[in-house]
Amino acid sequence: MSSYLSVLGTNTSPHRSRALRLLMATLLIIGQLAVLAPAAFAAPDDLDDDTVLDAVDNCPRVPNLGQADADVDGVGDACDLHPGDDDATFDSDGDLLNDYEEIRTYYTDPIDPDTDADGIDDGEEVVAGLDGYVTDPNLADTDGDTLTDGDEVNTHGTNPTDPDTDGDTLTDGDEVNTHGTNPTDPDTDGDTLTDDVEVAGPTDPLSADPDGDGLIDPDELAFG
Repeated sequence: MSSYLSVLGTNTSPHRSRALRLLMATLLIIGQLAVLAPAAFAAPDDLDDDTVLDAVDNCPRVPNLGQADADVDGVGDACDLHPGDDDATFDSDGDLLNDYEEIRTYYTDPIDPDTDADGIDDGEEVVAGLDGYVTDPNLADTDGDTLTDGDEVNTHGTNPTDPDTDGDTLTDGDEVNTHGTNPTDPDTDGDTLTDDVEVAGPTDPLSADPDGDGLIDPDELAFG
């Protein structure tokens, strides 16, 4: 956020005409009807601790109790990167979200394309785009399995919104970091025993026949 704050106040774009201000005021009234973020991106209450709840704060990341908005574009003066212009017409960080959406809808940083530094751009996180998932652009690990959203999508092929992609009751993070099992296959070694059963029991989830005697693990258990 420090980089965001550092550029505020440096833009000297001229103010638009009174007619444009009136138009923007009208658009603001319309826009406020949809200002609440989608359920997946519910306002985190008061990010900047200025006592104005994020859902109605025109600068959720920058304290501005007075809520001044000189150009009436719905983005407060304290965080307006384009004074005198409509922030909805700019995408300062090139993440496919306009600055208004970042500031007022998703609470992301409009000059950082990857606010949570998880390896997925904000614009990709908020839609089921190339990766097919909608993730939280403010939370690096949306499903809380200790793997970042970017690692899940780009490295492991797991679902960043489901902590147990293959449904074997082992979290994706545990499979990758603790057990070495495949988080997208409930039976990593293909011996018909699921990984969770093997992890909890005497058999090896990474080898169907660890002792090389020609009997796979379930047969070993059956014959003792």
